[in-house]
Amino acid sequence: MDDRSRIFALEQQVAALQRKLARVMAHVGLPDVEPGPPAEVTEALKWLAKGDKIQAIQAYRAVTGASLSTAKQVVDELEAGVRPR
Repeated sequence: MDDRSRIFALEQQVAALQRKLARVMAHVGLPDVEPGPPAEVTEALKWLAKGDKIQAIQAYRAVTGASLSTAKQVVDELEAGVRPR
């Protein structure tokens, strides 16, 4: 099986699991709510939206206690539209 076929099969499995989970959640009365980004990411994104990358890095560090290099890496990933690790 080539990579595309495997990816397609996995996507189909994930979709089926999502449908089943939605039915189970509805059955037990739980809302189907997508969790938002963590507070540290939300705060950094606010500053990036204003065009202030330095404040975004500082905000991330203030919330997480991360090092400057780690905070910069996360903010760079956010700025590039990549979900931080």
